[in-house]
Amino acid sequence: MNQYRTLINFGALAGLSAFVAFLIYYLVDSNPLGNVEWITAWIPIVFIYQGTKRWRDEEFKGFINYGKAFAAGLIITVAYALLYGMLSYLFILLVDGGIFEAHLDEIMQGMEQARQFLGDEATDKMMEEVDKMTLFSAITGNAFNKLFGGLLISLVVAGILKKKETPFDQA
Repeated sequence: MNQYRTLINFGALAGLSAFVAFLIYYLVDSNPLGNVEWITAWIPIVFIYQGTKRWRDEEFKGFINYGKAFAAGLIITVAYALLYGMLSYLFILLVDGGIFEAHLDEIMQGMEQARQFLGDEATDKMMEEVDKMTLFSAITGNAFNKLFGGLLISLVVAGILKKKETPFDQA
């Protein structure tokens, strides 16, 4: 487990950084669960790249295969998504539940605007599903989106950072 400490630390730093952005959005009266969250899409990219690179350099003396690099990115992603999800859930639950209500209102407004494109039946069905949404389901859905995004980022980063050891490197 000690060999994965670097990866978990980078995931935790990514989660904390994303939560700081969440707090900044909250402080400037922007809904941190809304579309503004896309502004911080760079956070997992930076931490997955830097964490995988550091792990490659420290644990494997600068060489790593694609599979290990991909696994490193996934470990960082899981730590990031879990920590961010937990912190945002606790903040909304304990500090300001109005964030979730505002998020639901934004979704409903967006669906009303899309009604002409989607039609009445599809829009009404989607609105019923939004009415069933709970804070927990919204946060777990957000965490799942972060996991999926991190998976895609990890695929790319692993391809960039993989490096085979050659006979010339052993000397």
